[in-house]
Amino acid sequence: MKHASAPYATNNGRDRPPRATDPTGLVLPLNSREPLLLKGRIMRTSSISGASLAAIGAVLCAVAASACGGGGDETPTFVMGPVGSGGSAGTATATGGTGISTGGTGVTQTGGTGTMTGGTGTTTGGTGTPDGGTGTMTGGTGNTMGGSTTGGSAMGGSGGSGGGTATPTGHFKLLVYCETEGFPHDSIPNGIKMLTEMGAANDFDIVVSDGEQTKYMNDPVITKEGLAPFSMVFFMNPTGNIFTPDEKTAFIEFLHEKKAFAGVHSTTDTEHDWTWYEELVGEIYASHTPGTPQGTLILDPTQLTHPALAGIQSPWTRNDEWYKFSKGRVSGGLPGLQVLVRFNGPEASPGATVGQPISWVRNWEGIRSFYTAMGHPSSAYDEPDVRKHILGGILWAVRRLQP
Repeated sequence: MKHASAPYATNNGRDRPPRATDPTGLVLPLNSREPLLLKGRIMRTSSISGASLAAIGAVLCAVAASACGGGGDETPTFVMGPVGSGGSAGTATATGGTGISTGGTGVTQTGGTGTMTGGTGTTTGGTGTPDGGTGTMTGGTGNTMGGSTTGGSAMGGSGGSGGGTATPTGHFKLLVYCETEGFPHDSIPNGIKMLTEMGAANDFDIVVSDGEQTKYMNDPVITKEGLAPFSMVFFMNPTGNIFTPDEKTAFIEFLHEKKAFAGVHSTTDTEHDWTWYEELVGEIYASHTPGTPQGTLILDPTQLTHPALAGIQSPWTRNDEWYKFSKGRVSGGLPGLQVLVRFNGPEASPGATVGQPISWVRNWEGIRSFYTAMGHPSSAYDEPDVRKHILGGILWAVRRLQP
């Protein structure tokens, strides 16, 4: 957190000019007296008659009883259709990995009021393990069909990755942090605009903070309580040493609990002397190309199914300020790290070299971390492929998408 009375800091020899504002009016200056809260939510609801619900419930009970009588060895079943009153249409419960494993008579019914019926009404038996091998059936008693705002979208059947847990769904809140104690990027407002539009289209809210805390400000505080409403933190081009020791502790505790982080460009030009943070982001900035020359990028052929690369063609040519990193750690391979994009030239000293990673993800201490060195010019956040890349990274980190 910085203070209003502090002199301008420097970062790698670059003086810190006054904070830029956004002339479009879509994003207030970063020292606005109110937090920026922007929402986007997509909800669909549907309903069917009570008679139809009863008929559907009877059919499903008959089918489930037949399947359970066979010993639970059938192909996993996914039921699509309406749900009970009050819920929204969606994907019904995905049953066990080897069939409807209900321990004999337990059946998850999609009609009526969405309660668990049949036998003991739980999905605890059998060998079905749709959540990646933990031996726990999801979509059981904690995910009843209909009658609730979840609309019966128990996600157990899509497991297998992400640490053996079901894929979270639905609305979430993202803290966008852009405090600059070093060089302030004038691309920050357009990056915030991009995230705002992403949130509107993908059912998440964003709250923006530049770290100001005075009696006139109302930014989220970097404390356990201040971070509690958020599912994820996104670093939008911060620079310098931005956190106090107490804030570092709160940040670590938050990420150990929520397990989702992403950042762009100068995220690696932040907290140079904090070892834990370096592990989180993977690298620390050293130098960059003069200006924003055109560069060619190559997608890692082993990671083409990753959400952060969806819809992007290789080679990928674009202009940016191409970073060189100080440690070379991601090039040598870190546990849990996967390189997504590499620089393929032309080289412009002292910037990136051919083969150097530009974007990567890491699973570390249970945290999913996405980083791309792209994002210096404001125009970057208008590029469709950059937007796809960043959105895929966010949804992967917050576990809305699996690789």
